[in-house]
Formats: sequence, structure tokens, C-alpha cells
Amino acid sequence: MSIASPARKGGIEVASRPQTMSHPLLWSAACLLAAWIVLVFLSGWAEARVFSGSPVDGPFQLVNALRRLHAGQRAGTDFPFFHGVGVPWLHYPGFVLLGANLWASELTRQWLSPVLYLGSMSVFAWVATSGDRRKTIVFVALGALLSCPLGLRELYTPGNSLLGIRSTMPVFFFAVLLTRWGAAIKIALGGVVAALAWICGTDQGLMLIAACAFGGVFLLVTRRPLRGIVAGAFLTACLALVPILALITGANVKPALRYAFIDLPQDQFWFFGAPPNSFPSDIWSLRFVGVRAITVIAISVAVWLALFLRPSKRPDFTVVFLMLTTGLLACLSYLGLLSASYFAPLGRLLLLGTLMWAVSESHPGWLILISIPGVALGLIGPASDLWKRREKLFETGPMVSGCILAPEWKEHLKKIEDAVGPLSGRGNELPLWSTYRGLPEAIAGAILPGEDYLIHALGPERQSYIERFRNTKPQFVQTIRPEYTNYEEWLRNSTWPFYRELLAHYEIATVTPFSLIWKRTPEPGGDESPASSIVPGKTFSLPPGGEQPDVVTVEVEYQTTSSLRLVPLFKSLPRYLIQFRGTLNTVPVSLPPAPNRGRFVFGVLRRPRTIPVLRAESEGLAPGAAVEIRAVTIQPRQLALGQMQFAAAGAH
Repeated sequence: MSIASPARKGGIEVASRPQTMSHPLLWSAACLLAAWIVLVFLSGWAEARVFSGSPVDGPFQLVNALRRLHAGQRAGTDFPFFHGVGVPWLHYPGFVLLGANLWASELTRQWLSPVLYLGSMSVFAWVATSGDRRKTIVFVALGALLSCPLGLRELYTPGNSLLGIRSTMPVFFFAVLLTRWGAAIKIALGGVVAALAWICGTDQGLMLIAACAFGGVFLLVTRRPLRGIVAGAFLTACLALVPILALITGANVKPALRYAFIDLPQDQFWFFGAPPNSFPSDIWSLRFVGVRAITVIAISVAVWLALFLRPSKRPDFTVVFLMLTTGLLACLSYLGLLSASYFAPLGRLLLLGTLMWAVSESHPGWLILISIPGVALGLIGPASDLWKRREKLFETGPMVSGCILAPEWKEHLKKIEDAVGPLSGRGNELPLWSTYRGLPEAIAGAILPGEDYLIHALGPERQSYIERFRNTKPQFVQTIRPEYTNYEEWLRNSTWPFYRELLAHYEIATVTPFSLIWKRTPEPGGDESPASSIVPGKTFSLPPGGEQPDVVTVEVEYQTTSSLRLVPLFKSLPRYLIQFRGTLNTVPVSLPPAPNRGRFVFGVLRRPRTIPVLRAESEGLAPGAAVEIRAVTIQPRQLALGQMQFAAAGAH
């Protein structure tokens, strides 16, 4: 492969059109890319055809939002969407065209991620290779094949949180910077794309805009290429953000902005970054992000430093510098929790920059070198996914909301209908309140007020959620079984007043593979003792339990301190935890930071004839962090016979 030296056009240095690649290389790349596409899309179709997804996060986080859009509601105004109000709209056309049911949502979810992954990569490759179709095919084929070996599966599959969708718009932004268009067009289009990046991926878009702010200033100071364009795109993004957001939310953009910039950041660390999630308790704990993540981050930092310290007049070097800046800023998410996939957006940008360098310039040796793992390993991941789902390709059975249901879902629905009655067609008369709304509500056609997931009731909306539940007095309530996921215990810890209300008025009617179904009782359940105070301290004990498990509502008055309390972002690094010993609780309670004192209520499941011991401590990367318990009030409650499963579940 030979590529001509860079030429100048319109005052900007660009690569000349390269010579064509050999036919064997081109056809090999095309065949491997076609095989990758068939495996990924067939696997996605199988997954959507037979539904076996999780009742929490994942599938229903999207289908609930799509159903609300279909009912005429507005994302960001009538309901929140955790990852960006534009994400449901990207899926909505496919949802409608395919039938507006669970299958339509699932197939769109399974297919849109790889479509946008390949689409954004193709646009970037087309621009990076100066429109050479053959080199674009080789570029995209290598990018797709290297994705799984590099640990980027979360980008071309929907995963649990649509990370690939959320990190797509930045790729289009960098493609705009690489074009030969005039500065005015780049500024206008780049700014709009950057604003859309935030709307279609709150965290990833924010990191892109932050990178443009930092990069714009740095490029202006060092007089590097694209300095005016990057600075102009940043200003355009800031000006375009609210008008574009208003097209989605309506004129009242305040709820969406508050949710993204106030409620979500305030709860990001103590709530989402708390046990059972892993978080950076110390520097050594960062090793748990995995070898691939550490390798990608280390290489990216080295390349970024080289570009930072070595001035260049080449615009493509400036673009790679901004790409790595964006990706490295996105890795700040590791300060919240240690998810193995958080490095993936950086990995994609590093991969694109590497392929641009290898394919678009005279580096055939490097191209061959990076092709080896792609050719050898690139199809293993997609083939493995399809193999695991092979039986779904030939499954037969009745359809529910367009899908064949996995056995555990059939049992789940049957037990709910045995308790609640038939679901179909009940609409908003459905007498069921779910902490994670999902398939029962979809079958009933219910569009109920408030957040669909309890975890999305953030900030002041958490108390509003509890008040709405208290005032609604639903006949049935669905909560997740802790045996299914320990995130249910996390919810109990963080939202105990809801569960306290539940225990006061409900008993368990039935148990499904995923859930506890509660039924409201005429009389309050269990006997609650009067509140009393106990001696506070770093470690404190509760009175011993009786002959049966029971629950104690504990309210602590506390104060937190940290040497970083005045530093934005880093002030939230410490986690202030209540650890348990001698209880049925297995997940520590996380306390919100309270430098000016605060109160927090949580529940303790006491073991029979055992003294519970609670210990307050701080963990995290912030030095000098501490928590002081100043007062403790307790209120024991006996569990009614029909509530014992609540305590038994805590012993999982």
C-alpha cells in the first residue's frame, strides 16, 4: 500500500487521494466485514425474538420511554430518561415501524447499536481516507474485527445502558473536523453535533463539550491548527443546546436541565457509586477495571502527552488530540464506579485514530500488524454470542407483545395474573405499583404517572415518589427479589421510607422468579414499637432480636468531612458507609455527603437472638474524609406472618 504525501487545499493540509488497495486485501476485508455483520445482526434478532432480558435496567428502561413517547408524552418534561432525552427518539422510528410492542423495542435496541457503530465508523473512515471507498471498506472491516478483542462489545451491542449509542455523536463531530469544508460550515455543523452529543448521551456529550472548551483554549494559546474552529464549535454548541433541547422537551427545558446538571450529579457518587457497585476505595482498587482498560488508558495517555508536548501543523493530529482528550475525560466515570466498560468510548476513539494513521498514510507494516488480532479473533466474540442464542433461532411458542417469552418470564406473568387478575387491556386501571415497571404494564397498556424506575427518582423527586405511593394506595405492589439481584437491597438502603410504608400496609401475596408481589391489607401489618434513642458513636449496637427476624428503622444524624469538600467533582469521592455485623443485611448503607449535618433513614433486618453491630466509616480516594454519627433513633417493627419472606430474602 502506498499513499501520497499530504497536499494543501484551501490553506489546510490534507492527505492526497491514496492509491488503490490490492483486490485480495479488499475482498478479504469485505468478506470478513460481511461475516461480522451477519453474526452481530442475527444474534440481535435471536435475542429480540425470544425475550429473556432482565426486569431491571436494560430492555424496559427503553421500552417504557418508547411507550410514553407513543402516548404523546415528552422526554425530559413528562418523564426523565437517564442517559439523555434524545436516546429514545433515536429508537422511536424503528419502534413504530415494527409494531410498537416489546419485540419492536427489543429488535430496534439490538440493531440500532451496531448500525450506529458501523455508520459512525464508516463516516469517519470515509473522511479520513479522503473518500477512497476501498480504503474505507478496509478501515471499517478492521475497526469491526478489532472491536471485540479490544473489549468494545458494549459499543456494538446495547448492553445494559446503551453506551455505544451514547458515545456515537462524538465520532460524527470528529469526522466534521476532518472534512475539507470551510471553517464556517465546520463551526456551525460541529457545534450542532456537539449539542446533539449531549442530548443523545448526557455523560459522553458533556465530556466532548468539555474537551472542546479545554482544547479550544489550548489550541488558541499554542496557535495550533483548527483552533478557531474548535473554539467556535464550542460556543455554537453552548448556544444551540437549549433550542435543540426545546424541540424534544417543549418550551420548558428546566426539568431536563435540572435532572442532568443537578439531580443526577448530586446522586452519582453516594447513590449510584455505592455498594454493591465497586468504587475506587483506594488507588490499588483501580486494578479491577481490567487489563484491557488499563492498557488502553495507558497508551492513550502516552499518545496524548506526545501530542500535547509536540506542536504540529497537521490538522489530523489536532483532531486525534481532541479525540483522546474526550475519551480520557469520559474515563472520569471510574471515579463513580469501577465498571469494566467505561473505557470503551476511549477505546473506540483510540482505535479510530490508529486506523486513520495506519490506513490513510504510508504504514503498511503497522496495518498488517494490527490486522493480525482482528483476523484471528475478530469473529470469535460475535460468533460466541450467536452460539449462546442458537436455540432462540428455532424456538416456537405463543407470542406476548410480539415476543416468545423465556420460561422464567412465562412463570413471572402467570403468578402476577394469578394474584392481580388478567393484565391485557386494563390500561391505567391496573392496580399494580412496580418499583421497576416493565412487561405487566406494557401488556396492560398502562402509562402511569411518575418515574418508571424507583432508581430514577433522584434528588427531591425521591420524596415525591414516596408521597405519590402513599397517596395512591395501590392494591398490589411489585418489588424485586434480593435473591435475583443484590441491587434490591441497595434500593432498600437508599429508599427505606418507601419500604417502611410497604411493610406498614402490605403482605406478600406471591413470589415470582424475579419479584415479590405484595397485596394491601385492611389492617396495618406488624406491630411497630415507639421510637427510642441509643448511644451514638463510630460503632454502635442495636438491641438484640427476638425469636423471629424483624426490622428496625434506624435514623442517624451525622456530619461528614473531607479535605476535598470545596473541589468540584472530587468533593464527592469519599463514600460514607454504615457497615453491618450480625444482621441479615449484606450491603452497606451509603450516606449522602453532609458537611453541615444531615439525617438519613435506613432499615436493619435483625437476626433472631443476635445483637446487630453497626460501624460508620469512610472509604475513597479523598484524604482526610470522615463521618461522625451524632445521634441515633431506632424503631423496631415485628413482621407479620405474610411478610416473613421479606426477611428470608435478606439472608441470600
